[in-house]
Order: sequence, then structure tokens, then C-alpha cells
Amino acid sequence: MMKYYFYVGSFENELSVCSIDTETLQMEKIGGIPHEFRPAQLSMNHDMTVLYTANENSDGPGGVSSYSLLEPLQPMLTGDIKPGNHGPAYAALTKGGKYLIGASFFDGVAELFRVDKTGAV
Repeated sequence: MMKYYFYVGSFENELSVCSIDTETLQMEKIGGIPHEFRPAQLSMNHDMTVLYTANENSDGPGGVSSYSLLEPLQPMLTGDIKPGNHGPAYAALTKGGKYLIGASFFDGVAELFRVDKTGAV
């Protein structure tokens, strides 16, 4: 039996940690990290050691967050930025990994966030 682990954003204000068993194809939620906003879209750095979330908030500013995956079953929040608009719905890391681009379809704003050498925003 082999298990793979993955992450799921949600509108429940939580980043979920899940697993899938390759023999039974059974998926299960094994944990979650609460967040004040909705981590709607996820992306990873090239080494797969940092997870980025675009955090939506229909009631005001959202933002972007970074999580260290050095302990993959227990992602640790390493950065949380609230830019002042409704928050990006999408986040993508630039090819060199120095910036995270966040884009909001709500107000049509795209923003650039600096990423430090640990991968945190």
C-alpha cells in the first residue's frame, strides 16, 4: 500500500491535508489548518517545499499566504499578506521563484509579492 498526500483549499476557511491510498483509491481528510479567509487556489514552489494560497474574501480584503512543507502533514504558515483589495483568486510563482503573482477576478487587480529565500511571502 502506498499513500500520497495532497492539499485542498476550500470555502470553509481551511487548508485541508488529505491522502489517497493507491490500492483502494480511498481518499481521506487527515487534518486541516484554519485560516481567516478562504484558501481558494493553491500553487507550489519548484522544489515542492512551499505551498502558496490565494485567499478570497467577499466581505473585504483577502490576500496570499505561504506554508512550509518541511513537515508535509503539518504545513506551517510562514507568510500572510493582505494587500487591501478583495484578495487574489489565483496565485502563481514566477519562473525564478522570486515573486508570487496574485490576480483577482473580482476587481481585476494583479499584484506582485516578493518571496524571500525561504519561500515565504
